[in-house]
Amino acid sequence: MFYQSALKQIDPFSFTAIRYTAATLIFLLLLLLFEGKKSLKVEGNLLLLWFYGTIGFVGFFFKMFSGQKMAGDTGALLASIVLGLMPLVSLIIISMAKKKRPNSIVLLSIFFSLIGTLLVVTKGDPEAFLSAGNNVVPMLWMLIGVICWVFYTLGANKFSGWSPLRYTTWSCVLGAISINLIVLAFSLVGIIELPTLTLVKNVGLELGYMILFAGVLAVFCWNAGNKALTPTNGILFINLVSITTITISVIQGYQISSIEIVGTLIIISSLIMNNLYQRKMLQDNKTNMNEPIVVKKA
Repeated sequence: MFYQSALKQIDPFSFTAIRYTAATLIFLLLLLLFEGKKSLKVEGNLLLLWFYGTIGFVGFFFKMFSGQKMAGDTGALLASIVLGLMPLVSLIIISMAKKKRPNSIVLLSIFFSLIGTLLVVTKGDPEAFLSAGNNVVPMLWMLIGVICWVFYTLGANKFSGWSPLRYTTWSCVLGAISINLIVLAFSLVGIIELPTLTLVKNVGLELGYMILFAGVLAVFCWNAGNKALTPTNGILFINLVSITTITISVIQGYQISSIEIVGTLIIISSLIMNNLYQRKMLQDNKTNMNEPIVVKKA
């Protein structure tokens, strides 16, 4: 992953703090420009927004970045595999909350999408998968982060009257406050050492990318997409991360293998299968709603 080299110079906690402090300022400016001063009110939702912002930005990014650092050279591979589990984790949490059995078609879509992701990130090499699996602690650490991000994503449902930009901005603002408080506490007790200005400059390119593209643009598009598609369908698209990574690598001259092509096709097919099924279900629901109610005479 692009930021992997930066984590070798700056601890993951400070890296996350710098990233989202900058992203917060950008989000606030965008919210003010597009929605005006009225959108700067939390309308009595301060604690709820603080909870989701903290569980999302602290829980997910702290655990993902620190898990990658613990895993060392296999960190990026391990993160890709764990991220591939997000749709399954999401489905389990939603099913438990609704006390409803997961839909078979959606479950199959998630299963095949995960298989495709594993083929892409391991290049079909069993040894690569097993070597990643040996990092049990980092893997479990990152899995907790994935669970946190799923809860953050589902939290947007409680703000259905808000725009995606407003939910993203306020959750990011309050999440960033939590991040900075934790980083300050860690530095005071000696768990981490705050990076120098020179170190920050050394990873300026990586930080710029993570702030603007993987921070502001990605988080906003994630929340906007999930609002449009619903979290159950939207989270499936997390598996496009591996396809995006391999596409960029091919443009840079990487020779893609046949097994990676197969994995990519499986992921795309799974997304299409799920999308077609959701469209059918939506059409059936509309048809049933438009059917006249027939009252039978006794």
